[in-house]
Amino acid sequence: MGTPIKTTTVGSYPVLSWLAGNTSRLVLRDALMVVLKAQELAGLDLVTDGELLRFDPNNPEANGMVDYFVSRLDGIRKHSSLADADRFRADRASGYHLLTPGIVTGSLGDGTLNLPGDYEMARSLTKSPLKFTCTGPHMLARMLTNQFYKGLADMAMDIAKVLRRQLELIEAEVIQLDEATIVGYPEDAPWAAEAINYVLDGIQNEKAVHICFGNYGGQPRKCPVDRRK
Repeated sequence: MGTPIKTTTVGSYPVLSWLAGNTSRLVLRDALMVVLKAQELAGLDLVTDGELLRFDPNNPEANGMVDYFVSRLDGIRKHSSLADADRFRADRASGYHLLTPGIVTGSLGDGTLNLPGDYEMARSLTKSPLKFTCTGPHMLARMLTNQFYKGLADMAMDIAKVLRRQLELIEAEVIQLDEATIVGYPEDAPWAAEAINYVLDGIQNEKAVHICFGNYGGQPRKCPVDRRK
């Protein structure tokens, strides 16, 4: 027989209603215990924190999968001016009808991002095999407004270097990169693959990539239909 397929959740876990009004560290810990126990009782092979540790009440649609990173990395300005907003609309940098979560004004660095600390908190609350998830370099690059790097490929690679440095320290049974925008940018495939593979090469154990075909509102993307046939 071959290796059995492991059961696990794929994307973010539904946000608990009582978490939305209070995101203190203690409440986040309680929420994390709830979602981990729910997965254990369901018999999943790999449990996850459901990205609840990154929950952002100001950006609930994305569950913090972008803003959590942007707010902690060096080289990013969070506050946008009118000129920044105009440029963002013109560039369509993210592909979504949202204001850019940050403007890159300098070389990107770790800042206060502490993914190993996030992992340790989840690890301390369960004895089950754990999958740790992390937003990938392509999505983070596409969601930012670039005012520093020569191009998105260079910016994505610097993001990849930050992520790899941190993920190399994490001993989770599986580490998964989440890429929720690449489906809309097939032309990015060469540099996106380079950045993603750079991160994956630093992961100690099993690795995975989640390619999302939905969007922040939960609706599937509509693919163009070729009516010439």
